[in-house]
Amino acid sequence: MKHEFWHRSDRPQARARLRRRAFPIHAYLGTGNGSGKSLMMVYDTLPSLDYGRPVLSTVRLLDYRNPRQCDDPTCSFPGHPDHMAAHPLYIPFRDYQQLLDARDCDVLMDEVTGIASSREYQNMPVEVANFLVQLRRRNVSLRWSSTNWARSDVIIREVTQAATLMTPFFAKTRKSKPGEPPILWKDRFVFVARTFDAALLDDFDARAADMGAMKQLITQVYFRNGGYAMNAYDTLDPVLSLSSHNTAGLCMTCNGKKAIPKCSCSTAPREPKRSHHLRLPKGAGALAEPSTAPLTPADLFERTTPQP
Repeated sequence: MKHEFWHRSDRPQARARLRRRAFPIHAYLGTGNGSGKSLMMVYDTLPSLDYGRPVLSTVRLLDYRNPRQCDDPTCSFPGHPDHMAAHPLYIPFRDYQQLLDARDCDVLMDEVTGIASSREYQNMPVEVANFLVQLRRRNVSLRWSSTNWARSDVIIREVTQAATLMTPFFAKTRKSKPGEPPILWKDRFVFVARTFDAALLDDFDARAADMGAMKQLITQVYFRNGGYAMNAYDTLDPVLSLSSHNTAGLCMTCNGKKAIPKCSCSTAPREPKRSHHLRLPKGAGALAEPSTAPLTPADLFERTTPQP
C-alpha cells in the first residue's frame, strides 16, 4: 500500500499535474538548493515524453522507461556506471537559435538566471523576446525554474501564466561510495508544491504565501522516492547555459568590463546549410515530403547556420 501511494502521483490522470499542465508557460520557484523546483518541472514534463513530444532542455533528461548506462560514444562520461542514457526525445538546449526553430515541443529552462537574468542589461536577443509572446502559434510549452521570481528576465515573467512554489521536507543524507568524499548536501524526499497566479507575483513574498495571504490555485504533496521523476534526470548533472549568454558584464578574473562583440553576420542572403551539432536520436532525419509517419525531433528542429 505504501508503494502504491508513492506512485499514485505518476498516474496519467494525476489531477494536480494535469491542472498545472493547463498553464503552458509555467515557472517553478524554490528558495534554495534542493528545493525540488527542477524535480517538479521534470515531473510535469513526463507526459509530454510519453506522448512523443520532443523536449528542448538545459537539464539532461534520462530514459526513465528503459534505464541503462549511457551508450553514446560522444558522451563526456563514457563507461561511467552512474551515467545513464539520455531520453531519445531529449535535445540539449545550447543556443537561442534552437528556440527560434522550435515547434510542437516542450522547452525546459532550468536555473533561468543562466539564460535570461534580470541582472544583465540586454542579455536576451530581441528575436527571442518576440518569440516568447508567440508560443501559442508554435504549439510550444515553456517551463522554467529559478530561485527567485524577480531574478528572471521581465519578458519571461510577463508571459508566464502560473508559478509553483516548492517547499521541501524530511532531509536525508546520501551515502557516498567507498573512496569518494562525503556528500554534504542532504536529499529531500517530500515536497509541497503550491501553484499561484503569476499575475499576483510582482510583489511576491514567500512569507506571505506561507501565511496564506496569497490564494493557491493548486496544492500537491509529492513523494520523490519511487517516482518516475527521480529517474528522469540526474540532479547532480550540470545545467547547460546558452552560448550567447554573458557576453557582457564584469570579468571575474580582472574585474574589468567586457565589451559587447560586434555582429559578424553579413546582411546579404546566403544559402543556409544544415548543422549537425545537435544530438538527435539514431536514424532521425528530416522528411523530404509530406508523410503520415510520426514526427521526429529532426522534423521539428532545423538548425541552420550561414556558410563561412
